[in-house]
Amino acid sequence: MALAASADVGTAPAPLLRFDIPSAPLQSALEAYGAFTDISLLYDSSLTAGRVSVPVQGEMSARAALTLLLEGSGLAARYTSDKTVALVPLRRGTSDPVDEASAETGAGRRYFGLVQTRVHDAFCAQPVLAQGARRIALRLWIDADGQIGPVRLLGTSGDASVDRLVVGALQGVRIGEPVPPSLAQPFTFVILPKASGRRWGCDGGGDPAEERPSGRQRTGGRNGR
Repeated sequence: MALAASADVGTAPAPLLRFDIPSAPLQSALEAYGAFTDISLLYDSSLTAGRVSVPVQGEMSARAALTLLLEGSGLAARYTSDKTVALVPLRRGTSDPVDEASAETGAGRRYFGLVQTRVHDAFCAQPVLAQGARRIALRLWIDADGQIGPVRLLGTSGDASVDRLVVGALQGVRIGEPVPPSLAQPFTFVILPKASGRRWGCDGGGDPAEERPSGRQRTGGRNGR
């Protein structure tokens, strides 16, 4: 569940990161990219099915790495913020994104924002999680009644008791409405620790689930953070 903005004119050059993402099924490569860069991706999981990424290795900006990762996939990145990207299909024979995906991408962003809010509230209701001391990556599914069902951690937080608390805090949480037909699941989130410099939110402003949320939208993605 991530939701388009280009780089601001006059801003400092994007920092270079050292990537080492081998060729892999595209969805797996996107998840690895999101986890490494803390960028949320909103995309339709059906668009990644059967596709394999090219390897992304070496020093480059996050945007350059994503462009390389998507090479030959038929998908383009549409930035909705510095940390959130919607992946949309390209027009055949061109490098232009398909405009028809915009409306459903907007619906996906709205629903993903709703899920993000519920995750935020669930974490803030737990004193240990509200401290924001650990980086937590997870994937969750929402049932037909709009309630969070299975929750799977993408690696450990480093503390087994915190891992169990995360799963328990989210399972059964009511989103308030079912997943729109335009979205496919699961939803992927990366919750960043306070030490990362990102806003946390439980103590007044910001959101601990600043993503990778990745939602997968059936017109372009999130799902798919």
